[in-house]
Amino acid sequence: MIKRVLLENFGKYRSRHFDLGSVTLFIGENESGKTTIFDAIFDSLCKPKGNSSAGRRLKERYGEDRTSKIIFDGSAVEIDPDEFMNLYAINSGKITLEIPSGGSWIDRVKNELFSGGIDPEEISKDLEREASTRRNLSHMKELERWEGELNTAEKAIKELNEKRREILNSESKMKSSQQELKKIKEKIEEKQKRVEELKQFLQQQQYIRELKEYRSVLDLLSKYGEAKKQIEQLKAFSVDESEEMENLDREEVEVRNDLAVKRGNKSTLERQLQEARRKLVDVENEKGKLERPYQIAFELKRSLEEKRPAPEKKVRTEWNTLVLVIAGVVFLLSMVPLFFLPIRFSLLSAGAGLIFFILLTLLARRRVTWTDNSSVEEAVKKVKEEWIRRIGDKEGLSAQTYEGLLSELDRRINDYDYIFKQHTEAGEVVKRLEVALQEEERLLREREDSSRNVRERLNYWLGERGVSSKREYSEKVAEYKSLNRALQELHKQIKDKLQYYNLEDETSLKTECELKIGMLDKEISGEKATETEIKARERELSALEEEVENLKKEAERLSLSLSESRGMVRGTLGDIPERIVGYEKKIRSIKEEIERLNLDRRAAGIACELFRKISTDSRMMLGNLAEEISHTLGDILDQQRSIDLEYLDMERATVTDAGGEKRRTDFLSGGTKDAFLLSARFALALKAKSNAQILILDEPFLSMDRRRTENALRLLKRFQEQKGWQIIIFSKDEDMESIGREVFSDTLVHRLNV
Repeated sequence: MIKRVLLENFGKYRSRHFDLGSVTLFIGENESGKTTIFDAIFDSLCKPKGNSSAGRRLKERYGEDRTSKIIFDGSAVEIDPDEFMNLYAINSGKITLEIPSGGSWIDRVKNELFSGGIDPEEISKDLEREASTRRNLSHMKELERWEGELNTAEKAIKELNEKRREILNSESKMKSSQQELKKIKEKIEEKQKRVEELKQFLQQQQYIRELKEYRSVLDLLSKYGEAKKQIEQLKAFSVDESEEMENLDREEVEVRNDLAVKRGNKSTLERQLQEARRKLVDVENEKGKLERPYQIAFELKRSLEEKRPAPEKKVRTEWNTLVLVIAGVVFLLSMVPLFFLPIRFSLLSAGAGLIFFILLTLLARRRVTWTDNSSVEEAVKKVKEEWIRRIGDKEGLSAQTYEGLLSELDRRINDYDYIFKQHTEAGEVVKRLEVALQEEERLLREREDSSRNVRERLNYWLGERGVSSKREYSEKVAEYKSLNRALQELHKQIKDKLQYYNLEDETSLKTECELKIGMLDKEISGEKATETEIKARERELSALEEEVENLKKEAERLSLSLSESRGMVRGTLGDIPERIVGYEKKIRSIKEEIERLNLDRRAAGIACELFRKISTDSRMMLGNLAEEISHTLGDILDQQRSIDLEYLDMERATVTDAGGEKRRTDFLSGGTKDAFLLSARFALALKAKSNAQILILDEPFLSMDRRRTENALRLLKRFQEQKGWQIIIFSKDEDMESIGREVFSDTLVHRLNV
């Protein structure tokens, strides 16, 4: 289990570490560092090669000098990068499953899925090799050897038959063969002289190369001795205590940063105190200006309230002019008929007009009661004159009514009360800031003492090791490591030389080299030739030796031919018929062996096809895997789903949806598809049977609702309780912390800030 992740220089992190538990949550917004921590764990666990796609990605994003480390609680674990990304890591909300051809992890999964660990595909590959006709295979080499022997035997029979026919006319050819044999022997003698010259030349060059080799060994011994002397001088730096030095340096940086914060706090408090004192002075000045108007306003208000005059009630009659005008007009109009109508109608009209005139006149009359405020206005006037006389304010009080004057005097009083309150509060702020400043100055003195103490400890630590700076110490440690590696490499080379020369120690090797150098100096008489010239001489020697060998074979053939010719001429056919019979028996035996090998090869081809079909038809194996994935998926979705697998390819699997209809994973909803692939991850991770008992999930539930997220976490909990795997989750969802703590009782949470 991973106990701690150290990020010494990785992305945005410098000298940071994160402790991990059996279940760990990293919560943070985008760009808060979650992916950086994920990549640091991947880099430390998998150590991807620099030329791999993962290695290039890490180099482009974090640089070559990135440094991260994992501390394990127990034995360390290293995982293949492809295995990590496909089985143990679910990255950035993309729960996909890529199954490449090859790779140790997918081989382990396939072998585990077949009963007993037997893989028909491997057997079919072996049988395919047995049925192959490639010439580099052992059975084809054996077949080729038998066919060669068959050709040789058939050729021998053919030659014997030809000899039998040629025996009678071979005598005439003997003389020319003897002359030809003589010429060949002369050529052989001439070329052998040249061969000896070339061998002597190449022997000299070999001596020169050996001399160079022995001198290089002496130089190697000299370098080894010098390296031992240098490393002895740096023995004090054999143990790298950089971590202790870094801890002291980190402590110094923290104290220095804290000291800077304290000084900033002090400066801020001083500015705040200065501002508070300035404000207190301004408020005191304003309070002094308002104090006399406040006293006068208070006295005048009390006097005005105590001697408030009472207004008088009076009554008067008022007439509505408009109504009187209407009454007059109506009366005049009622008189008009007197001049145009009979008297009876005229009097009736005039009487009605008179009645209407009287009624309107009564309606136009109104009695009004009004208040006489002259005494109140006189009192208000006196108060305003008194204010101007005592204050000297030319504008004075602006209110014209009694109530308005009281309100204006209240405002003057309230203005003073407000300034008085501000003055009290400003005084309290000044006192509080003075106390805070004194406390901050005390803390600042303590941090300055701590800073001096840490610097003194660091200087003492460096002085004990004979260096004056951290850089010098690091250079000495690096120099020791470099010399130690060089010394080990030199020691390995010397060990190889001792084994090569079959010697026991360096002294005997040095003595042997010096002895050999003395002997070779005496043997060498020529100059060192160039490699081109040596290669040319070697090719010439090889060609000459081959030519001499061919000439010897030709001479031997001619000698044998002459001997045979003499024998045949002297006597009879000899044992030629018996030899022909022997070769015929041998040919029959060879043909039987060839037929046997061809029959074995054809049988292997048939068996290969059989096992290839067995490898292809793996429904039972895939059915068991589908059942395990279906059980896990049902726990997440709260509903059992049927799964069909035709191949070990999760993208081509079919899953029943909520309505019971079978669908390819491409046509499932995002949440259901992610839940299926998450379940497949669990099943394949168990099948891989690796020592890496860890699951890392980076935003794995983005497309799932809360219920499915809780079910998936409970599945993780059950998986963790049964298998004991470590679980690490990265999420930007603030609710993930509460859900995680609810499901996992021992959850360790790290909150990351942007």
